Amino acid sequence: MKIKNIIIVFTLLLSLAGNAQTSFSDRAPLDSVPEWVKEKVTPKEYEIWKTMSSVFYIDYSILKTELSPERKQEIYDGLKKICEGIEKGEFSHRVGTGFTFAKENPIDTTFQWKLCELTQIDENIQLCKREASVYQSVHSNSVELVCTVWYIYNSQKKEVHIVKYEISPNGSHCKFQGGMGMVYQKNLNRLQGSYAGTFRYEIGGRKYCDQLEKSFAFSIDK
Repeated sequence: MKIKNIIIVFTLLLSLAGNAQTSFSDRAPLDSVPEWVKEKVTPKEYEIWKTMSSVFYIDYSILKTELSPERKQEIYDGLKKICEGIEKGEFSHRVGTGFTFAKENPIDTTFQWKLCELTQIDENIQLCKREASVYQSVHSNSVELVCTVWYIYNSQKKEVHIVKYEISPNGSHCKFQGGMGMVYQKNLNRLQGSYAGTFRYEIGGRKYCDQLEKSFAFSIDK
C-alpha cells in the first residue's frame, strides 16, 4: 500500500508533509500498535504510540535501532507535542498519513549564534533573540539560510520557553521550501534544531537547487 509520508526530521519537531509515496515494512493499521512495540517501551511510552496511531500509519522501525538517551528523549519530547495537537484536533486532516523518522544526522555545534536582542525582564528572566547562518552556498558567500529564534530564559530555574523560530533565505532570487523545528534540551541546557528542504537560488543568471537536511545546537549560556 502506498501512502503519503510525514518525515520527522529530528524528532518531532519538524513535521514535513512529503510528496513522495512510500511503503513501510514496520507500520501498522490505524488505532493499532504492534505487540513487539509494547514489549520494548514503557507503559507511558506505549500510550503515546497509541495516541499517534489514531491518526498516522506509523513506521516503528526506529524502535529497532540503538538510541542514545539524548536521542530517545528528543524523540519522545517531540511525540508528546504532536499528541497534544492530536488531542486538540489539530491533525484531523492528517488521518491516514504515513509517519516515519529521518535518519539521525550529526549535530553541528560550530555555527556562530549572534545575540541580536536581549531584554532583561527581571533579575533571572531574559527575552532573547539569536540568529545564525546555518547554510552557505559554495558558489557565493552572499547566498545563505539564516535561522532566527526568540526565547525566554529563566537562569535561576534553567528553563527555556521558545516563543518563535524561523528559517529564511538571504540573497537575491532565493527561495527555501521545507520546514524546521527547535526544542530545548534541559539536561544539556541548549537549544537544538533541524531543518530539511529545497533551497533554490540564482547566481549570475545560473540557477541552483540544493537538497538540505541539517541538525544543529547551541548552549544557552554562551
